[in-house]
Amino acid sequence: MPAPEHRSGSIPRNQRRFALVFAAVFFLVLLAAALLLKLVEHVDIPWIWVIVTPIFVTFLILMFLWVRLSD
Repeated sequence: MPAPEHRSGSIPRNQRRFALVFAAVFFLVLLAAALLLKLVEHVDIPWIWVIVTPIFVTFLILMFLWVRLSD
C-alpha cells in the first residue's frame, strides 16, 4: 500500500500563495490609482469606499479561486 501524500488543504501551497499575491497586488494597484487621481486631479475621494470596495472585490475573487482550485 503506497504512503499517503502529505497535503495541507485542498489548494496546493503555490496556488494559494499566487492567489494571495494576486489579491494584494490588485488592492495596491487600486489604492495607488486612487491616490494618483487625488494628487493629479485634486478630486475629493471618499477613502472608506476606496478601501472597502477593493477588499470586497478581492474577497470575491479569492472565493472564486478557492472554489476553482479545490479538489
